[in-house]
Amino acid sequence: MAAFVSLNDSCLEEFDKLKQGELRYLTFALEEDNTKIGTEKTGGKAADGDTTSKDYDAFKSDLTSAKMPSGSDACRFAVYAFTKGSERKVAFIYWIPKTAKPRTTMLYNSSKPIIKTSLTAASESLVEVKAESVADLELEKMLSKVFSEAK
Repeated sequence: MAAFVSLNDSCLEEFDKLKQGELRYLTFALEEDNTKIGTEKTGGKAADGDTTSKDYDAFKSDLTSAKMPSGSDACRFAVYAFTKGSERKVAFIYWIPKTAKPRTTMLYNSSKPIIKTSLTAASESLVEVKAESVADLELEKMLSKVFSEAK
């Protein structure tokens, strides 16, 4: 199934915009037929200065509110450009809520290498963060994880 998953061309185009500072975040989802990963949502122009909760809350809401057609929680991939002082780091966020259906989790687990490899090839480095609950996505935890990674 996921062995045949590919990345929609728009994903890398939008990721380039994020790298250039035109966007702060992107969320990605498997398209309906589960054969392509597409850009689902884009958000905010990258702001000057440190990442704030105001910047981050819209992203967190977009990521965690995604639902499957059945109404169950949806898994997603995302990238977020965090800033702290003069540093800017991009996180690859792998959102696999504990409440997601096993089949959905399996599809996203098997598709992760495809998107991660493609984005990593297009960027100098990505800090990978796996999140299974909203608590895992708290801004302070994310900043600590992203800026403590030696990349």
